Amino acid sequence: MIKVDNIINSIFTSQTYLLHQEGEDSLYLIDCGDVRPIEEYILSHHLILKGVLLTHTHFDHIYGLNDLVSKYQNCTVYTSENGKKSLYDDRLNMSGYQSQVEPFIYHYDNVSILHDEDFVPGTNIKVIATPGHDWSCLSYQTDKYLFSGDSYIPDTRLLFHFPKSNRKLAIENRAKLISLAESEHLQVMSGHYINK
Repeated sequence: MIKVDNIINSIFTSQTYLLHQEGEDSLYLIDCGDVRPIEEYILSHHLILKGVLLTHTHFDHIYGLNDLVSKYQNCTVYTSENGKKSLYDDRLNMSGYQSQVEPFIYHYDNVSILHDEDFVPGTNIKVIATPGHDWSCLSYQTDKYLFSGDSYIPDTRLLFHFPKSNRKLAIENRAKLISLAESEHLQVMSGHYINK
């Protein structure tokens, strides 16, 4: 059975999810913000970081990657083909437009491309391509969970006003995720913490 914990990050209350199978030592992250709580989690649970699965490459979901990978160089960063482009371009990942953060350019070459219907290597985590909010968007399904990033945040307005957004795809893919979550009784784990 998979164990899921979350970290609410300091930038825009984005969320990092920590996934590991009970009884195993492999850890996978969904997105990467604040690194210190990730390190504390790894140490306290005696885990080995295997990979970071990106829901999309807007800076508030990736800003901790350089720091994290400098410390855990054997992990793989998983994203879409467009996500890989955005990791290395501060305009595409939106950090170049933000006055409160340093422009983000990824420093490493440990990026692996995922496609729709793939499984993350060595896991039962299924990839669902959900571009729209951003051209890089991927969602992930495993066990009873659906990690939807910003493609679907329940009870929240869908955003598609960014340079690489696509309104039509955003609406279609949000509807696809809602239908999937309802039909398979999945718990939606979205990209931001929303205080209700």
